[in-house]
Amino acid sequence: EGRLERRILRRAKSIFVTSEVWKELLSRRLPFAAAKTTVLTNGYPPEMIQRKPARRTRSDDRLTLLHAGRFTSSSGARTVDALLGPLLAGIRGTRRKGEILFVGRLVSEDLAQVDRWRPRFEAEGWSITTIPPVPHAEMIDRLYQTDGLLLLSASEAAVPSKFFEYLPSGRPVLSLTPEGSAVWRLSAGLPQLFSLDYTRAAGTESIVRDFLDACASESPPFEVPPVFTDAHLAEIFLKTVRRET
Repeated sequence: EGRLERRILRRAKSIFVTSEVWKELLSRRLPFAAAKTTVLTNGYPPEMIQRKPARRTRSDDRLTLLHAGRFTSSSGARTVDALLGPLLAGIRGTRRKGEILFVGRLVSEDLAQVDRWRPRFEAEGWSITTIPPVPHAEMIDRLYQTDGLLLLSASEAAVPSKFFEYLPSGRPVLSLTPEGSAVWRLSAGLPQLFSLDYTRAAGTESIVRDFLDACASESPPFEVPPVFTDAHLAEIFLKTVRRET
């Protein structure tokens, strides 16, 4: 497979990868590929980019935070503990109260971890609710209606599709990912993303608190970054193809 890969990539005029980290890893392994490799990320779902974020209205001061979709990956790298541990550390010492929703297919291990964390969150005035998978249209509605979104990405190089589904909602996103990962780098230029390295033992509480403040803010929703629109991505693709023809 390695020989086949080298043969194909040597013959290719252009190579597209979906993150800067993938490009670095490929270039380190096959230096000849560096000059002809272009980063072309995934983009927003068409049905979401056509919908405008709306100002969130609440009937009380309680916040609603949502984690959408599957939780534990096939490798078991992502766990509920990795998300709820830093989140609870940031919540403690604040006056914020609210509810955390896990919407999607949780395996038995995930549910067991939720049960272990639930009393600790309840002591701080927070509830945790698990909801089975819902139709895609309903999930999209929930993204626009919540106060804040929770994103956990353990991958060094991959960017989960959830990243591109969260941003069009205009809601603040707490991004838990290792420092230097592809998601970490993309988050650096986006004020909507509040990124923390969940592998660190301490020192991330202020990031969670800033995220909660943004969730409670009456400010307009964040503007949707244009860099992940079809128009912008098409420009990158066509520019690269034209250069090689």
